[in-house]
Amino acid sequence: MRTIVSGEGGANLDLTALQSRDGSLHVVVVDDDPLEDPPTVVSLHVGKRFGAASLLALTAPSPAAESGVKLGGGTVAGDGRWHQPAALPHSANHGGTVKVELAPSSAMLLTFAPTRG
Repeated sequence: MRTIVSGEGGANLDLTALQSRDGSLHVVVVDDDPLEDPPTVVSLHVGKRFGAASLLALTAPSPAAESGVKLGGGTVAGDGRWHQPAALPHSANHGGTVKVELAPSSAMLLTFAPTRG
């Protein structure tokens, strides 16, 4: 499988992609740009064999923050406790490409389930 990633502008992105035994694709995207930079639109070209991506964003007031850290919109406690939200947002697969907007100095886990049929 070939996955191609493109971002608008000169974004400083790190990306790791893993595929589960069940065929799901998990992609972690980290934007290392300074907080004052604009968000980056990331296009993931995953083909039509995957559906929409579920999105789990990690945000904080700064990269070194020890408070105000949120994962999937829920607060992460200082001891690491966190409650998964009942539902995660999704980004549709349009013609084999999924686009997401990533805030500077943040990260996002995108999970793609394989399409059936």
